[in-house]
Amino acid sequence: MRRSAAVALAAGTLVAGVGVIATPAQAAAPLKGRYVSKNGWKTIEASGSFTRTGRRVTVALTLKDTARDGRTACVRFRFEPAKGQGRQANVQTFFLKDWLPKKQRWVRADRPMTQKGQTYSYMTGHAYVRECSMDPRAKNKLRLGPARKLY
Repeated sequence: MRRSAAVALAAGTLVAGVGVIATPAQAAAPLKGRYVSKNGWKTIEASGSFTRTGRRVTVALTLKDTARDGRTACVRFRFEPAKGQGRQANVQTFFLKDWLPKKQRWVRADRPMTQKGQTYSYMTGHAYVRECSMDPRAKNKLRLGPARKLY
């Protein structure tokens, strides 16, 4: 009797253990959202949407400049690593650009315009967005506006 009880207990434990192991882990639902950058400059607006999954962040952006002020509008994204992804953050900057047909090249724009773009990063810890502007005559120095945390 003891032997059959021990066998039944062992079999029950084994079946329960296999059931727990065989159950698929629930994957975290992707994080989606929209953003508008903080108003660092009245003439620059950066907005868009983002999607974060366990492995990657995808950001769609719309960058708008409303004035011809001698500066090129830009937006900067900072993606910070999650646990186990190292320590170095990924920083990406996007500028408004104009096509010069005579010179057959792109140049940084200084006029009212809107451009759209998309980027991605494998750094999924935290993400920040900020407006920036660059004066090409001042050795391409960036002026950065306040940052807004996406997630």
